[in-house]
Amino acid sequence: MRMRKFKVHWAVLTLLISMVALPTGVSAATLHAIIVADTNDADIGAQKDEEDIKKLVENIGQNTCLQPAITTIDGAAVAPGGGGYDKVKSAIENLSVAANDVVLFYYSGHGANAETGSRWPGLGVEGQTTPRSRWIELAWVRDTLKAKNPRLFIAMADACNVFLSGGGGRGHQRGAQPSAYEQLFLGYSGSIVASGSIPEQYSFGGADTGGLFTQQFLKSLYQGLNSATPDWNNIMNQAIQAIPVRHPQQSVQQPQKDVQVIKSRGLPQSACAASDNILHSSPLHPNGTPSPSPKGTCADNVYEHKNGQRCCVDKGGKEHCYND
Repeated sequence: MRMRKFKVHWAVLTLLISMVALPTGVSAATLHAIIVADTNDADIGAQKDEEDIKKLVENIGQNTCLQPAITTIDGAAVAPGGGGYDKVKSAIENLSVAANDVVLFYYSGHGANAETGSRWPGLGVEGQTTPRSRWIELAWVRDTLKAKNPRLFIAMADACNVFLSGGGGRGHQRGAQPSAYEQLFLGYSGSIVASGSIPEQYSFGGADTGGLFTQQFLKSLYQGLNSATPDWNNIMNQAIQAIPVRHPQQSVQQPQKDVQVIKSRGLPQSACAASDNILHSSPLHPNGTPSPSPKGTCADNVYEHKNGQRCCVDKGGKEHCYND
């Protein structure tokens, strides 16, 4: 079901992070993003949600060593007869994931709870009238992608969690530092599962606001990224604050979470250093020092790396290596 001008949706976020260092010379880790959005329904805000999540993926890529690879399923594909069920299943099942990769699955659209005892909803990936047999269960998405063993796993669905029988803030992106992204997306291990509403509740949104839970999560995330010591527990505690709504059947939208993360002793700098070797290689200056890196200059403290490359440490303490 969906109420006009409100986005009835649920959202689920699942994270798995394992700190596995990349060996020297291995190509950069990939950020795989599968984004599914029912952009056909203008009133629920899925278009805005899709744009905001894509921007988040870009920000992560720009501020870490992860290389984004985005698959988008929207428009005609997420409509009656559009084949969304097969497209989403194929994108998930055929995804090739390396040990140091990050996987993000995000859905914005219609959905409901199948009343099977699961707290997580099913996704109507072929519009509001998707037959029950063609729902994509969020729990299945979680289990299938988790089995691929990425370093970081995120599954978020912004849609209803109501049983079949039965204004969000904007995150401010300026001020976030690369080190904050690295701490959150490389510095934790464990899992996070979250839903935009508890069972038997609607989730809401609109064309201008986007999904209320999505926007509350993004606001909390970007605020955390403005901190010198961002913490997933604090971010998710803010993300699941009760959201007041104006609807005859529901006055509050209550998100839920299950956070089980462990902060690592240190960032896997070797992973980023390995990617820097490939992505930012450059010839030496005439005086023998490496050329400036796109991520900072390395004119000082140059030394010979054990694999024959010249390396240095920039003012931020990050190592950059260059081929001769």
